[in-house]
Amino acid sequence: MYKIARCAAGLVLGVSLVLGGPACSEEPKDDIRYHRAMEAVLWSMPLLQFKAMRDAVVADAGVGLLGVGYYSKIQTWKMQFATPNDTTPYVLAFWNVKDGPVVIDLPASGDGVGIFGTLMDAWQRPLEDVGAAGKDQGRGARYLMLPPGYRGALPPGYVSLRQKTWNGFTALRPILEDSSEASLAKAVDFVKQIRIYALDQAGDPPPTRFVDLYDVPIEGIPTLDRTCFRELSEILQEEI
Repeated sequence: MYKIARCAAGLVLGVSLVLGGPACSEEPKDDIRYHRAMEAVLWSMPLLQFKAMRDAVVADAGVGLLGVGYYSKIQTWKMQFATPNDTTPYVLAFWNVKDGPVVIDLPASGDGVGIFGTLMDAWQRPLEDVGAAGKDQGRGARYLMLPPGYRGALPPGYVSLRQKTWNGFTALRPILEDSSEASLAKAVDFVKQIRIYALDQAGDPPPTRFVDLYDVPIEGIPTLDRTCFRELSEILQEEI
């Protein structure tokens, strides 16, 4: 990952000035740079998508790292993500393990409500499915997100997952009987049992921040102009 990130960072610096130029040029080297710029964007789309979502939720909507953004009602068009649906509400969380492992404490399924989703790294590579169809089979679990190359002790009682990036996230969906107000209220109660905190705070975890994102504009789609090279450079610098 680090070697690829360094190469990509160099590529970004080299092609950012040529984006917007003609697709063909009298100079072969300009044509090569142009197409490499396009390849860099296509190659890095999962990473760009992650950054757009994270910045929109963590910074713009005020959820913060280790916080939980949830939808108290079925989301509307204002949730601008690449592949959302409008049948179940979303639950979003982002974290960074550069300072040490992070705990994602998910509750067990309850009466008429469960959870479905995947814990992922910044490249949107799946680390583990959670909920009734996942590792904990609906019984709940404490997932321990480990930094790249982590060599510390693994405490008992956790499902340990090794990330290949510092950043990670999840997009969970409560599984409900229907979308009635009663079912959505159950989902909110369920979501507010989630706890996210640094492992070194496990003895006395701080309260998890919850933010209702319903009707909040969330622009989580990368802008495909020359600014995407700046965005790519920023997230690669985070991961190097």
